Amino acid sequence: MSDKKLNKVYEFFSHNVRTFTTEIVTTIECLKVGFVETESEEFDIVYEAAYLLDLYDIGLNIVFKYLSGDESVNKEKVSVKEITEEFLKSVNGYITSSELNIVKDYQNDTVLTDNFIFKNIYKIILYEFIKLASGALNISLAEKIEISSEKLNDKYPEIFSLFGQILNSVGVKFTMTDNKIILEQLK
Repeated sequence: MSDKKLNKVYEFFSHNVRTFTTEIVTTIECLKVGFVETESEEFDIVYEAAYLLDLYDIGLNIVFKYLSGDESVNKEKVSVKEITEEFLKSVNGYITSSELNIVKDYQNDTVLTDNFIFKNIYKIILYEFIKLASGALNISLAEKIEISSEKLNDKYPEIFSLFGQILNSVGVKFTMTDNKIILEQLK
């Protein structure tokens, strides 16, 4: 494994971990001085940031296991709809602040893969896509999982190519186009 690849992994995860940690600490400081109430929408950011902090910590663990050669895979049918719905509900404040119109079209619900690896990498990809998206966000679960938007405000994170390798190792093909991500079962 090259130092450059390791550095990209570090940059991606450390940036996100610092961001979520800062949001939690700042909100708690505001709570201590009375600017935020625990029952307020502003305090919900603590729950969402903690959820994302945990997700990125798990993602980092998955990446390092993959890079270290751990190839243990436990394939089972995974409901992408359930993962998607749970994730969107858990980060609702982040999505609302992005002003996205989410269109969901669920026709096919399952993929045969490693549940732990897939669901966590998928959620990170979905969250990163939401951060980049502008306008309508479309999530389609038909023959393929397609996440698309009218426009992306920036390029995909470099780590997405590594996520593609990891997903491929658990039976899921990962493709990126200008404004769409496609995940499909490897045959």
